[in-house]
Amino acid sequence: MTETLNRVISLISRPPESRSEQAITDIIPWLSKQSSVFSTASKEVMLDILRHCEYRKCQRDDVIIWQGERGEEFYVMLSGRTSIFIDPTKSGEVAPMTGVDDEESARQVLGTAPEAPAPLPKALSGADKMRQLLMQLDQEAKDKQRQLQPEAKEEEVAMFDRKVLGNFIFQLDAGKCFGEIALMTEESVRNASIIADEETDLLVISRDLFNRAFKSQQEKEYAERHGFIDSSHLFNWWNPRFKRLLEMSLRKERFAYDSVIVRQGQAFSALHFIIRVETGLGA
Repeated sequence: MTETLNRVISLISRPPESRSEQAITDIIPWLSKQSSVFSTASKEVMLDILRHCEYRKCQRDDVIIWQGERGEEFYVMLSGRTSIFIDPTKSGEVAPMTGVDDEESARQVLGTAPEAPAPLPKALSGADKMRQLLMQLDQEAKDKQRQLQPEAKEEEVAMFDRKVLGNFIFQLDAGKCFGEIALMTEESVRNASIIADEETDLLVISRDLFNRAFKSQQEKEYAERHGFIDSSHLFNWWNPRFKRLLEMSLRKERFAYDSVIVRQGQAFSALHFIIRVETGLGA
């Protein structure tokens, strides 16, 4: 744990009245680099956040968010790693889809397809190719999740059974944030469960503080994801419920010139869509 991280944790663990403006100002540059959610925030907004936020430490297998519960907080990961799971039986994602076999399409899109899928026909439509790719991504994600599970020892207490949370979607590392969708919808219901993969430090922002500091920006980013899905022909055949699931899974990333996005030979667990770029391709 870095010295600056220790200072941040020490500060936000104190009562709000004990957090001096100078102490807050000193850690703003580090937080702005650590998480993109803070990178464009003004000093006034950062002072408000760091004066009124809370701190929470989670251990491995602590469930931070339960799918289906009412959401009242927004989380920024200061350290650690978390995993997102979705149970389609709770969120209603298992539903008929127009033009394709209902049961098979639900399994393929939601990651419950058998490990050895039936061979696809030689001539694949665009929708078939997308389903095939989603199945491949899901299997990669499951393999990665299994690799992260430490070998069990007889003397250790049994680990939490993550199968009760549903299907593994993807992981979040330090600097990422989650929990905003429930704070921007009328239902305020969590549409996924999030669990700690290791010791994780969280900066916790209440609903009122979120509304003051982030709501307009987060709504803008959510609308951008929604617009991308609606305008892309790749998702024309998707049921609206699956589109909502995808909205939650999408994350916008920026890569500097000469950054390696995908390296040949390495396993991947995500699909990248290039929306704006100036780049070259290397063999």
